[in-house]
This record gives sequence, structure tokens and C-alpha cells, in this order.
Amino acid sequence: MGTEDNNRPKRFFVSYRRRGAEDARLAAVLVDRLRASGAEVFIDVEMALGIDWSAEIERRVGWCDYLIVLLSKESVTSEMVQAEVRRAHQASAGGGQSKLLPIRVDFLGQLGYELDSYLGKLKYALWRTSADDDRIVAEVLRASDSGGGFDRLGPDLPLEASSHDRPVPKADTGALRRALAAPGTALADDDRFYVRRAADARIEAVAESRPGTLVIRGPNQTGKSSLLLRFLAKCQAAGTRVVFVDLMAFGDLKDQSFGKFAIQFLGAIADELELTGLVLPPMETSLEVTRFMHSEVLARVEGNLVLALDEADRIVGAPWQIDFYSMLRTWDGMRSQSRKKARWGRLGLALAIATEPRLLIDKGYQSPFNVTPVIELGGFDRATLARMNDAYDGLLEPAQLDMLHALLGGHPYLTALAFYRVVQSEYTFETLVTLAASEKGPFGDHLRSRLERLYAARLHGAMGSVVQNGTVPDKDRQIYYRLEAAGLVREVGDRIEPANEVYARFFRAVL
Repeated sequence: MGTEDNNRPKRFFVSYRRRGAEDARLAAVLVDRLRASGAEVFIDVEMALGIDWSAEIERRVGWCDYLIVLLSKESVTSEMVQAEVRRAHQASAGGGQSKLLPIRVDFLGQLGYELDSYLGKLKYALWRTSADDDRIVAEVLRASDSGGGFDRLGPDLPLEASSHDRPVPKADTGALRRALAAPGTALADDDRFYVRRAADARIEAVAESRPGTLVIRGPNQTGKSSLLLRFLAKCQAAGTRVVFVDLMAFGDLKDQSFGKFAIQFLGAIADELELTGLVLPPMETSLEVTRFMHSEVLARVEGNLVLALDEADRIVGAPWQIDFYSMLRTWDGMRSQSRKKARWGRLGLALAIATEPRLLIDKGYQSPFNVTPVIELGGFDRATLARMNDAYDGLLEPAQLDMLHALLGGHPYLTALAFYRVVQSEYTFETLVTLAASEKGPFGDHLRSRLERLYAARLHGAMGSVVQNGTVPDKDRQIYYRLEAAGLVREVGDRIEPANEVYARFFRAVL
């Protein structure tokens, strides 16, 4: 039952969050029972001391036939679980053998921004209590014997709304999609823990004006997606229709033809606008895409419309990169053309990017990123940190806030996570500071995920040069921009340094 047709045992990778007690117990059950069936199983707790775990995780994702991912309230916010699922999804999309088997562990909440793009349309198994152990193991073996996934969605229960009590690595688009699916539903943007910055006033002013182009730029996890969603909420409140296209869901675009991408891109827009009966003909050029938008999409939409592209720099490296960004610039320009503005004058663009705009397109007259001042996001300054502390009823003393700001450099996600850890009594503030750079500490999951991404991007050597020498290899600006976009480094004078003290201590120890 546990072997392939070629007599090789089936191979399973169990992905879960160690901090979740029930997750860890169920993971151990799966490992034991699947091995008893004759299968080979990998679980990270069995990795030998001193092994390059990032390289081993990458190897094992490619090695396995099935990646079992345990989805619990705790694990859906785990950056390492997200990284392992991302790797398996990419391996499968690229012709690899890894198939995803999602098991919900007494959890019917939303999956969050990234996991939903990989798992949202897959059938899952549902575990409620230890009485379900045998059934879950049987379902896993049945799915692997069939060569596919689970054969049912589980009990006919509505998915519960996600809980926002714990900070998430990236803004969840679920609220936006639910609002769009129910016309007239307002997007909530009244989170008491959201800290306003100067950028908020700017996006509110744009939302209330005539359609234009908005560009939000900032390193990873500085709040770009959150600000973009708040902008769309303001647009919706002003009576403007919104379309949200997440380029992360399109997979690896570097090896896709423009024609394949164009069909996905226009199909996503048509789906968001619910343009039924729209036939998408083959398209090979940006001019054909523009004509289709003019004659088939904008012609069917009344009133103002904002097209928002999150992760808009994921196209970097595709051979048609310049064509795509030039097309967006053309769309911006057609708002003022007398024969075009009746339709194009109703279309606004909102682009969220992490990359230095000059890496996207270096010809100013072709770039959509220089038609308006870019809204730059970075870390929280000390005053913003004080306002966050006020939202938590003065949880930390001023001296502790100074220490936290020095430790994290105002990193928005890690700062919010630090408050959460202390509020939930998972750590005292003093213990949190002491263990901040430990793989098993309050930020361990995040730190391991950053290291995993460095290895995946083959940038671990460059980050090692930063922590050891204060520079990148050969002083290559493109390498610096890639590390800076990932939120890992900053430029201070003529030196390049880790973005905060936690990164400096962690990467100095592991690279």
C-alpha cells in the first residue's frame, strides 16, 4: 500500500508548525503510521545537528511525492510552512513530482494571503479530534494510492472568518475578495492596532481624486499590501470599482511566454469584474492586450475603475518585462488623449513593488513608475512605535520602546509580532529581547524563512559578505537592491548593513 508502481516506497514530507501542540502530535502520528505502511517520510525534527537545513528542506521537497501540510490556526501564519508549500507548489508547476495534501487541524478559518493562492482550490481533509487519527491516515493513503489529492472537501461547513489577533506576514486579501463577491459590502479598515503613517493621508487623497496612477514601494513586510488594500477600501467607499490582481498567484513568470501571461492577466481582470461570456483570443503583443482592454473590458464597465497590481515586480526577469511595463505607461498616458480618455480616463492604476524602480525599466518615458511621486514605505520611526504602544494601552515603558526600536529597526511585522508575543504572555519583554536572534526564539520562524529565501535565491553568500565585510560581492548594486527589496539590508554611509540588530546577530551566526 505504501509503494509506487516501480516498487519504490511512496515518499511524504510532513509540513507543520512546531509550536502548535496538536499539530506536532498529529504530525508524529502521520510519520509513524505512514512508515508502518511501508512509505518513507521526512519531518524536519529528525534532521541531524549541523546539517544545512535550508538545503535539506529544498532537497526533500523535490524528493517527496506528497507534501502533507497541517493547517491550523497557528500554522497558517508560519512563514516556514508557507515557504515549504511555496517550494512544493513551484516544484509541481515546474514538472516536479510533489503534490500537496492539505489537512485542516480543527481549523476552518481563512488560509491567508499566500497559502490561499496555493491551496485555496484544493480539496482538503478535516481533522477535529484524536478520534479522527485513523481516518486521516486512511485518507492520506487512499489519496496517494489514487495518485491525486483528497477526494472530498470534508464536511459541508462554511469557512470561518479569519482571526486578526495575531500579526500576519502579509496583508490578507480575503476581506477584499469577500467584499467584492457581495456588492455593497464595505471593506473594514478600522483595525485598532493599525498605525497610521504619512502614506495613509496620501492614499486617501488619491482615492478621492480623479483616476490616476499610484505607486507604493517598500521592502518586504513593510506594509505595502496592507496600504494597497486600505487604498482600495477608500476607493470603494468613494464609489469606484476595484480590481485586485495578485501576480504572486501567477507562478514563476520568468519562463512564461507573453501570450500565456496575457491570457492569465486578462482572465483575472475579467473574473474580478464578472464579465461573463468574454472570449479571450490568443494574444502575443502588448498592443493586442491594450486593444482588448479598450474594446472588450472598459467598454463593458461603467464608472471609474481602479486596477491594483500587488507584487507588480514579479515580472522582473521575464523577456517581455519592458513590454509589460511600457504597456502600463501607455494606459496611463491614454487618460489625456482626446479620442481615448472617454474610456481610459476612467481607469486608475495602483502598483505595489519592492524593487528599486530603475531595475524594472530604466527608460523614463516608458516607465509607469515615474508618472507620480512614489510612496515609499520603510520601518516605523520611534514616534510611530509610541503610537503603536498607545494602541496596546501603554504595554511597554519608554526605555523598553527604545530597546525594541534599536533591536528591530522599526520592522513593521516583527514589531507587531513582538507586541503580540508579550501580550499573549508567550515571553516576557526581557526574555523576548534575550532570545530575539535565536532560531527557537520569538522570531525563529521568521528568521528561518528569511534564510530559506536567501538560499532559494542564491543570495546567502552575498548576505554573508554584508554581515562580515559591510558590502556585497563586487559592490554589485543589483545584488544590493535585491537584498534591500527583501528587507534584509540598508545602506548607511558607504557601508551596507543588516536592516536591524536581530538580522545582524542571526545571520552572523548562521552564514
